[in-house]
Amino acid sequence: MTNFKRSYLTKVGLLIIVSFTQCKENTGNKEGNINEQAITYVDEKKISIIKLIANPTLYDKRTVQIKGFVNIEFENNAIFLNKEDCENGIDKNGIWIQISKDNINKLSNFNKKYVRLEGIFDMTNNGHDGNFSGAITKIVKMENIK
Repeated sequence: MTNFKRSYLTKVGLLIIVSFTQCKENTGNKEGNINEQAITYVDEKKISIIKLIANPTLYDKRTVQIKGFVNIEFENNAIFLNKEDCENGIDKNGIWIQISKDNINKLSNFNKKYVRLEGIFDMTNNGHDGNFSGAITKIVKMENIK
């Protein structure tokens, strides 16, 4: 292959690569803020608490199923990443669980246990005193896991 052909093919290849990278969708506006309409929402329901806390906009107002350590008591209903975070009051590693006063006693058998929980995630509801990283509302399932 001649140097001219090699040079020509290299330039065409680079042009194709640059064209593809420039076609990528711009998700920001002039100020660099994220354009919420451009965010792709995910369809997965079973996720980790870490993923939920790290990407709340992806799951806001969506049904999620998470596993974690549950604490059920007055003004401190939450599901935590693990038992240690609950015991040490690391509330930002927890998700508020919205439970009515009437249901707190009914759910006491889940207290201080690892559970699978399913409900609607609300990133704007940060629970009592705004300490948590969102909330699970409209709970449809809570079950002990081993």
